[in-house]
Amino acid sequence: MILKKSPLTLLLIVISPFLFASSDVDSLEQLFAKQKGADRFETGLQLCDSMVEEPEQQIDFAKSLILLAKKEIPGSIQLARLHHKLSDSYILLDSFEQSSQQLHYAIEVAEKLSTFDTIFIAEVYSELGLNYNELGDNSNAKKNLLLSIDLFEKVGNSDGLADVKNDLAVVFHDQGKYPEAISLFNEVYQMDLAAGDKRNQSSSLNNIGRMYVDWKKYETGLDYYFRSIELLDTIADKEVLGIRYNNIGMVYQLMGKHREAIIWFEKARKIDQEENNSIKLGIRFCNIGNSYLALGDFKNARINLEKSLAIFSNSNMYSRISKVYGSLGSLFLSEGNFLAAEKHLLHSLEMAEKGENIPEISGGYSKLYQFYKQTGNHKKALDYYELFTAANDSIYNLQASKQIEELEAQYQNEKKEAEITRLEKENELKIKELTFRKRERNWAIAGALLFLVAAGSLFFLFSTVKKQKAKLSEQNLELDRLNKTLNRLFAIISHDLRNATAAYQSSAKVIEHHLGKGQPEKLLPIAAEINANAKNLSAMLEKLLQWAAIQMKGISPDRENLSVSEEVEKVINLLKNDAEKKGNNIVTDVGADHKIYCDRESFSLILRNLIGNANKFTSEGEVAISSKKDGQYVILSISDTGCGMPKQMVEGIFKSDKENIRQGTSGEKGTGLGLMMVKEHVEKNGGSITVESEEGKGTAFTVFLPLK
Repeated sequence: MILKKSPLTLLLIVISPFLFASSDVDSLEQLFAKQKGADRFETGLQLCDSMVEEPEQQIDFAKSLILLAKKEIPGSIQLARLHHKLSDSYILLDSFEQSSQQLHYAIEVAEKLSTFDTIFIAEVYSELGLNYNELGDNSNAKKNLLLSIDLFEKVGNSDGLADVKNDLAVVFHDQGKYPEAISLFNEVYQMDLAAGDKRNQSSSLNNIGRMYVDWKKYETGLDYYFRSIELLDTIADKEVLGIRYNNIGMVYQLMGKHREAIIWFEKARKIDQEENNSIKLGIRFCNIGNSYLALGDFKNARINLEKSLAIFSNSNMYSRISKVYGSLGSLFLSEGNFLAAEKHLLHSLEMAEKGENIPEISGGYSKLYQFYKQTGNHKKALDYYELFTAANDSIYNLQASKQIEELEAQYQNEKKEAEITRLEKENELKIKELTFRKRERNWAIAGALLFLVAAGSLFFLFSTVKKQKAKLSEQNLELDRLNKTLNRLFAIISHDLRNATAAYQSSAKVIEHHLGKGQPEKLLPIAAEINANAKNLSAMLEKLLQWAAIQMKGISPDRENLSVSEEVEKVINLLKNDAEKKGNNIVTDVGADHKIYCDRESFSLILRNLIGNANKFTSEGEVAISSKKDGQYVILSISDTGCGMPKQMVEGIFKSDKENIRQGTSGEKGTGLGLMMVKEHVEKNGGSITVESEEGKGTAFTVFLPLK
C-alpha cells in the first residue's frame, strides 16, 4: 500500500538531512512547520539563505518551495522571490542559462501582481542583463540593463541606478567600447559625489582608470588611480588600498617602468602581509618577480617568484601556477641554466592545460618553441611552433575566418540566385515567343474574320516582349557595368597587394641578411617602412570589405538624432596623431546644437573618409570642419589647403576609375572606394554631397544631411 504525502511533508523530507545544524536553523524549521500562507514562505526564504555554502542542496530546497507556493499562494510576490532565490543558487554553480530562466519566471509573476514592486523587478532585470553578458549575448544584456535603469529612475532609487549603470559600463567594456563605458562610470561618479560616499567615489575613479588603462591610455589611467587612493587614505580601507597599489604597479609594468612598478607592488605586499591574505601575497610576489626579471635582476626575481610558487603550489589556481612557472623558466633561460628552464616551462604548459586556459596554453607553446630554438633542438622547436600557431589561430582568427567564409558563401549564393533569375527570365521570354507563334498560326487559320482581333493581340504581345527585352537589356548592361567595376577594383587591389607583398619579401631578405651577420641594430631603419606598409594594407582591406558588404547587402540605415559636434570630435580624436605627423592643423566651427537625423555608423564612415582624405592630401596646412543650418538640413563642410585636383578628376571623383586614384602627400595609398562609399551612405540617409577643388589650392566637400 502506497501512502500519499502532503507537500509540506515532502518539503520537510527534502530539508531535514542538511538544514538544521544550528539552533537558529532549528527554530526556523519549527516556525516554518507552524506557519501558514505567505509568512511560511518568508521563513522558507530565510532557510534558503542558511544553505548558501551548499548550492546543490539549496537548489533542491528552493524547487520544493516553489512547487508548494504554486499550490498555496499562486500569483504572490513570495513566489516571484523564490524564483529569484533559485536563480541565485544556479549562479553559484555557474549555470547562467538556468539562472536566466528563473529570472524570467520571477519577472512574469511580479509583473502580473496588482501591487507593482518596481525595485524588485528592476533588480531582476539588472541580474538578467549580467547573465546575458556572461553568456556573450550583448544585445539582450544591454536591453535588460536599460529596462532596469528606466525602472530605477522612475522611483528615484539612486543606489540601484548607480549599480546598474556600473553593470552597463562593464558590458560596453567587454565590447571594447571604452568611451561609452567611461561616460557611464563618470555618471556614477557624479552620483557618488552628490551622495558624499567616499568609498564609492574611490571605486568609480578606479573603474574609470581601468577603462583608460585597457584603452592603452596609461597616463590618464594613472591619474584616476592616484585620485582613487587619495580617497581611500581618508577612510583607511587597507584591503582595498592594497588592490589599488597593485593596479598602479601593473600600469607601470605595462609602460615598461619596472622600478616604479616594484615600489607600488611592495606597498601592496606589505598591506596583504599585515592582512594575512596569502592568495593576494602570491600575486604580489609574482608581479614583483616579473619586474625584477625585466630589469635583469635574476637574484631578486627568483626569490620573489619562488615565494609566489610556494603559496600557489597547494591550490587549484592553475592559471597562476602556470604564470609563475613560465616566469621562472624565462629566468633560468636568461641565466643559461637550460635544464631548469626546460623543466619549468614544461610545468607551466602542464598547469595551463589543467586549467584549460587557451591563451596560457598558447603562451606555453610559444615559450617552449623559443627555448628549443635557442638551445638548438630544431625538431622540438618546430613541433611547439606548430602547436603555438594552431592555438594562436584558434584564439585570434576563428571569428575572422568564419566571417570571411560566411561572406564568401553569401556572395556565391547571391551570384547563383542572380544567374537563376536571369535564366528564368530568358525561359519566360522563350515560352512567350512560342506562345506567340502558336497563336499567330491559329489566327492565320481562323481567317479574315478574326484578323482585327489577331492584329490587336499581336501588337500587344509584341509590345510586351519588346518591353521585357528592353528591361533585360538594361539589367545586362548594369551587370556588365558592375562586373567591369569589380574587375577594375580587383586589378587595383591585386596590384597594391602585389606591391605590399613584394615590400614585405624585400624587408624579410634584409632582416635575414642582417640577422645572419649579427647586426640587428641595422634593422631599425626599415621598421617605419614596414609599419607604413602594414597601415596602408590594413586600410585598403578594410575599405574593400566595407564596399563588398555594401554591394551584397545594401545599406539599411538605422537613423537617430546625432550631435554633429560630438561625432566630429570622436573622428578628430582618431585622426589627431596622423594630422600631427603631417604638420596639419585641424580647425572646427561646428554648432553645439546642430543635430542630424542619420545612421551613426554611416555618419562616422562619412566623417572618417572626408577628414582622412583632407589630411592625406595636405601637408603643413589646415583641415577645416564647419556646419550651419539651412532649412531642413545641416550643411557640413570639410575643406583643406592641400594639393587640390584638376577639373577632370573632380568630375569623376565619386567613381572607381583608376585615373582618380592617387597617393597622398606622404605616399599614402588609396583604393578609390572611400568616396564611393561616402556618396552611397549620404544618399541612403536622405542627403547629398558636392565637391569643389582647385589644383594647388585645396579641396572642399559639402554634405547636406536632414534634421529630424
